[in-house]
Amino acid sequence: MTSVSNLLIHPIPYDGESAVSFLARVAELNRHSSIERLINKEQRHFLAKSAPNCRLADLPRFKYVLQLLNIDPNHQSLAFAKAGPTSRSARKWSNIELHEDLLKYYPCSYCPQCLEEQPFFKKIWLLQPLYACPIHSIFLVDKCYQCGSSISLSSGVTKCRHCHALLQDAPKIECSSIRAIRWFVETLNQDSNDFFQYFTAFWLAIRGFFELDNVIDNETTLELIYEYFNNHNQSIISLSTLINQRINLAHPRIQLLPFLKHSRFFKNYAALVEAKCHTYTPSDKSHIVGVKKRELQLVLGVTHNTLEDWIEQDFLKLGDINHYYDVIPSQSIEKFLILNRHKNLLRKPRTKEIHLHPKQLDLKEISNILDINYETARKLANTGWFDLDRLSNDAKAAEGYSFTKLESFKSEYILASTIAKKLDINPTNLVEKLASIGIVPIRGPHIDASPVNIYLMSSVNHLRKSDLEKIIQYPTRTGRPKKSFTPLKTKQDFFSLNEAAEHLNISPNKVSVLIKKGILVKDTNYPLSIKIPKVSVLRLKHKLLSENSISTKQAAKLLNCSVNWLGEYWCKSGFLTVENLVYWKLVQQKDVDEVLKLKETYMTGAEASKLLGMPHSHITNLHTQGLIQPIYLGTGTPIRLFKRSDVQRIKHRIL
Repeated sequence: MTSVSNLLIHPIPYDGESAVSFLARVAELNRHSSIERLINKEQRHFLAKSAPNCRLADLPRFKYVLQLLNIDPNHQSLAFAKAGPTSRSARKWSNIELHEDLLKYYPCSYCPQCLEEQPFFKKIWLLQPLYACPIHSIFLVDKCYQCGSSISLSSGVTKCRHCHALLQDAPKIECSSIRAIRWFVETLNQDSNDFFQYFTAFWLAIRGFFELDNVIDNETTLELIYEYFNNHNQSIISLSTLINQRINLAHPRIQLLPFLKHSRFFKNYAALVEAKCHTYTPSDKSHIVGVKKRELQLVLGVTHNTLEDWIEQDFLKLGDINHYYDVIPSQSIEKFLILNRHKNLLRKPRTKEIHLHPKQLDLKEISNILDINYETARKLANTGWFDLDRLSNDAKAAEGYSFTKLESFKSEYILASTIAKKLDINPTNLVEKLASIGIVPIRGPHIDASPVNIYLMSSVNHLRKSDLEKIIQYPTRTGRPKKSFTPLKTKQDFFSLNEAAEHLNISPNKVSVLIKKGILVKDTNYPLSIKIPKVSVLRLKHKLLSENSISTKQAAKLLNCSVNWLGEYWCKSGFLTVENLVYWKLVQQKDVDEVLKLKETYMTGAEASKLLGMPHSHITNLHTQGLIQPIYLGTGTPIRLFKRSDVQRIKHRIL
């Protein structure tokens, strides 16, 4: 690495200046025509190799630039620190992690008044939501007012690189929605990453929502977000109005898909909006949207296993699912939605159901619907599970609890007492029994001091009465055993080899192998026979039936590749971790979901070649010719991916 030794002037960064603005001023003051001339070709190769998947504005690359130019390393704070190794990893703003889609690197935006006062570009102007200056209440500019060219800092911070017009002379247009801008700046200053992730989820959902009619506007987006956090009821009305204005394009539930993807933040927001939407009727103006399987689960409100069953039985009338490759056309799904054949299976309340029930409930009604006693209903209500959403401005509306939230709770959660009643078992020590096989509540006295033990429905819906009756010994929180006391192990605490095999639906020989591999535990007090603690078998069975993990075969099907390529592509690169249980190989569902999310933007070489209708090696040839550039991601052996937009561009060029 060679340093640039002929810099005569080392400028001092302005407070709040961006990294690229600083480098542009360094180049300009030292009579270099551009940043590219300031850093020669050899040094650019060094930067690309030393700090891959980075921009000049990113700290990993910017710190090397400072070294090359012999500039004070204390100026590193001008750049964005990265939260991960990939090009799309979040950038850090103090303690806040900024999603890649919240940043705008080009064209560069600026406030003409700020630039007139001090000639530099601010780091905060790189944020997409900031479309106006919070100080001067005027819109930021990103195009030259003279020639219309996009603003770039490659040749300086004061003039247009094309026509050399002074940027500070651009017209100053007043912004009427400045309250939203100042609220956004306050949000940044609060430095709460948890809240900002909530903000980001709504930003991404709104942007995805507007993609349907290709109308993406930062001002409208931020105003809708401001309204959501400051006037929730009006937000529901505003979004439903937008949907109704373009109801001829797609079914409301298809339009709300971006919000369903972030349902952990918005809970019943999408359902409340859908309740105010008009009836959808297909027409010639309807848009065809490609819906992936994971997205189809969200649209229909069903689990992965339920969706697979429906597809296998052709319940959705999709025909041969393989015909659609990665996506299913939305009109096929909309036909199913219009028929309302699945309305009782949806987790989220449907429009008709919301209108048929009261908006407010009392504790007695809650206890009846959940089939629990009044006192338990009171405890749940006091912890905020059913707090009423103000759907009406009627000041005389009776106080009560939300029916919508109650329905959501009933579909997603279950109480320990309800489990006991449902399975017709003794509720005594049920929580301890479940814990012994790895099923723990998400809320409870020993979790977060909540008065009631609450479980995810998905974690217990596979349990049977016989499963719990077989658990005889388990740790409890009551009693104090004597020092010399050793619990007696009775025959009922164990499975024989054949019983364990029957329980796991495998052969006795395979059970022996599982014991040898340490996946099942053999009790050493019975050397002449094989005795397997029931807890060991039930814990394994729970893991196999849990919705938190899926088999590698299922994962490969979701990711549209073979099991072998699943290992080569996604396991070796560190995206997926396989839990090898000898006869079952499992991966975490949440990890698969992350890969599916990644594949919305990128695709593998094999998928790219298939989309182009060419042999597997074709994409490599295109890369060699410089027609497409890959990106390498992962923590292990990197996986080579291509942007879907780049592949689509090549496909359209071929056609």
